[in-house]
Amino acid sequence: MKVLDGKLTLAAVVLCCCAGAAIQPKLDPLGAVRDVERKELATRLNEYVRAYKDRNWSELYSLVSQIGKDRVDRATFTSVMKSKHGGRAYSAMPDLEAFDPAQSRQDGDGIDIYGCAKARREGQRFKGVAVVHAVREHDSWVFSGWNFTEFPNQACGTLSDPGWRAPAEMEWGQPIEEFRGRRNH
Repeated sequence: MKVLDGKLTLAAVVLCCCAGAAIQPKLDPLGAVRDVERKELATRLNEYVRAYKDRNWSELYSLVSQIGKDRVDRATFTSVMKSKHGGRAYSAMPDLEAFDPAQSRQDGDGIDIYGCAKARREGQRFKGVAVVHAVREHDSWVFSGWNFTEFPNQACGTLSDPGWRAPAEMEWGQPIEEFRGRRNH
């Protein structure tokens, strides 16, 4: 009888824990943004990731902030991105292939969105915690870049740890990495 009581008690504890987890609300990954802007930001973020994944540099141009693209025109932006991202066999920069937002916070001029990212560079795949920085320009969301938060990459599972805290703020008031150090003519 004691064995049966122990099993019933264990079953009750498991059910209570599962029920407690089920009723805890999932945090809104874009919670740092006003309610009325979240849907637009989510849509624009998806477009940004898709443009990177598809290497559609012309489309990406309209999704990058003026500072991020070093205030160049579309043709120059496209040319620089093609040269920096090269072919699939060689690339100076990684291609963002997926980004699943988990949380966000205000950061200076915009919002840092942290999530699980997948990227590819020279045939190698990378996965880990990354940040995408979003700002408002001309009444629309645009992005000042993305980057993995640490190297080696933090495991994506750390984002679900209630104790996880974002690393120190990154510097976003400069061109995206592809344009840093480029000489303006």
